[in-house]
Amino acid sequence: MSFKFRFVPWLIFHLFVLVLVPFQTAAKAQEKKSVLYPYDNSLGQKMRWTGAYARFSVDAPKDIFALTVHVSRYNSEAEKGLELKVRANGQMIDTLHFFEAAEKELVYAMPVASRKLELEFEVSRTFQPRHMGAANSYSDLGVAISEVQFFDSLPDARIGFEGSDISTEGPAWSEKKPITFRWTRARASWDPECPEGQWLSFYIAAGHSDVSERPVRISLFGNGKELRHWVVQNADWLPVLLRPEETRNLERLTLQSDRVFNERLQYPGGDPRDLSIAVAPMNPVADPPRKALGFYPWEERAEILGQQQRYHWTTKLAVAPIGSQRGKYLVMALMAAETDLSEKPIEVLLRPDRGTQRKVTLKNSMWQPLSFSAEDLGKSKTIEIEVSRTWCPKAAGHGVDGRDLGIAVTDFLFSHRESLPGWEGFYQWEKTPEGFVIEGAGTNVRYRWSSARGAIRGQFKAGDWLFIMCAHPDIHQHPVHVRISGDGKLIGEETLADNDFHRVLLRAQELASPEEITVEVDRTWNPKKLGISNDDRDLGVAVAIVPATERR
Repeated sequence: MSFKFRFVPWLIFHLFVLVLVPFQTAAKAQEKKSVLYPYDNSLGQKMRWTGAYARFSVDAPKDIFALTVHVSRYNSEAEKGLELKVRANGQMIDTLHFFEAAEKELVYAMPVASRKLELEFEVSRTFQPRHMGAANSYSDLGVAISEVQFFDSLPDARIGFEGSDISTEGPAWSEKKPITFRWTRARASWDPECPEGQWLSFYIAAGHSDVSERPVRISLFGNGKELRHWVVQNADWLPVLLRPEETRNLERLTLQSDRVFNERLQYPGGDPRDLSIAVAPMNPVADPPRKALGFYPWEERAEILGQQQRYHWTTKLAVAPIGSQRGKYLVMALMAAETDLSEKPIEVLLRPDRGTQRKVTLKNSMWQPLSFSAEDLGKSKTIEIEVSRTWCPKAAGHGVDGRDLGIAVTDFLFSHRESLPGWEGFYQWEKTPEGFVIEGAGTNVRYRWSSARGAIRGQFKAGDWLFIMCAHPDIHQHPVHVRISGDGKLIGEETLADNDFHRVLLRAQELASPEEITVEVDRTWNPKKLGISNDDRDLGVAVAIVPATERR
């Protein structure tokens, strides 16, 4: 018994040595080994060399810090140069490339929690002075770094920026005029100098040649707090807008991207700078602004709600001037184009600067008319538009548009009518298939699908014929009931039990050109949810209006 009692602890101990200790040793071996050599003054100032990787911590009394990096020619004069990565408190804040010996001051603005700053430096190659004939040392050296200094404020108005550049072709938002802009490195900060109560408007663009294949992630911080975040998939200029509430007491803005590009790495003689984001211009704008801000350029005119109109896309936040009020109502139309709107609607908040705000929920990709009465607007001069989220068509697998989009908004118009003439609650125009004949209307008939309810304003005239059709897959077993109203009064009811177009027979007195025709169905269907196709629309009834001159 005594032997067995002594044997068990001995066995457990040796199992620990044989199994756990080698496991811990292997785990430590996988960690990066930090190498920092002692300080010396051989480079003209107090500096110390790193190895391939170095990590150290310092007390951080301030949020702005700087240090000098010295790079030797022995590990930088190569085809791909020397790559240096800099991390602060676990976050990658810069990537730099050196193609020759250099000394560079690095300055960063970054909130430091608990007043401890942990810095990491990692180089792509080291050198041994003895092998280079430079000194009698076999140490593997990376870069030399100075002591870290801390500042109360930015030592310059901008840090992390390169010099000014001028575009040869002006972007659309500058009316095609050349613009002056500045490139950032991976992280750049500046004092926006925005007076109290003003908007701040500027544009950014990613310059990476492979941005369409590898998105660039960008964050904008104000006084250390994240204000915006984008996943950029094209090189178009992206409008950025900060409202007066966000610029109040704003002392510092910081742009951080997840990667840089360097032309010298692509071809000899290329630009050796490490660049990331182009920024232009940085202009405070008085409140209320006199022109639209936070919008992409105007798109080509399109048929919207039955008439040709122009529209432009917002980003996360946009503001537009109302102009002179010359009617009882301010009317416009909104549209979201995401593919999953039925499951994740977009919330849109519209805020007149001195009136009653309005919240709109967009659950499909149809143009939705919206109006503000004179009482709703009060003495407003602008309307602010903010969306709950943005989306990128290319990232969603829909086309090549890599912009970060909010919603599409038409021109603001004043009218004595509460709504625009057109098709409300309907999807885009379609045509019947080639060779498909509708009795009394012929072939190639234009029609539009409604959702559960659709309103047609100012499109129906006396003598026109109205055709309707439902395509529910189970319509033979479960007919669809359709109600038709004219100016709010019921003028017809149809029960459809097949997928053919049916002409709606209305009495003569009901054909005297009603101002509005409304069609409603008792149920809709969704092709995608039924596994029939990728069409994610909630479909009600297809409607075609055939004038007498087109009837066959």
